[in-house]
Amino acid sequence: MDPTVDALTAALESKDGMVRQAARERLVGLGRSVAPTLCPLLRHRRPQVRWEAALVLKDVADTSCVPALVESIFDTDEGVRWIAAEALGGLGKPGIRALLHLLIRDAASREVRTALRVASTRVVDPALRAVLEPLRETLVREATAGVVIIAADLARSRLDI
Repeated sequence: MDPTVDALTAALESKDGMVRQAARERLVGLGRSVAPTLCPLLRHRRPQVRWEAALVLKDVADTSCVPALVESIFDTDEGVRWIAAEALGGLGKPGIRALLHLLIRDAASREVRTALRVASTRVVDPALRAVLEPLRETLVREATAGVVIIAADLARSRLDI
């Protein structure tokens, strides 16, 4: 382990917001190499630490964290759920594909529906945004689970076109 990354990761647990922000910014500056160290922090006992880790992961955009970020959309803290969803959307196809798979399995889940709506706002690829638009509209209308499954399956089938 890199001692610098260890120290910065430990600083994410500080009670001082300025210390946490400085650590977060430095971690983001180190890039994707910090992702393996931060993913486990998404399970930290303190919501503030989970939130800080999710913020860094959103900015470093490493697809290796998709499973941990997907798990975080069920976090007890709304802020962590929101940032995890933004991070997944920022990852583009890998993050969206994971959310679509989850939505198809559990279309009634409020957490999954919200995560996909939030994630879709972070997608930068215009083609991917176009694929997601009908599903996003279906989610906004709060359609039944059956309708959501059909829309999600259609979006998933169009991801690789």
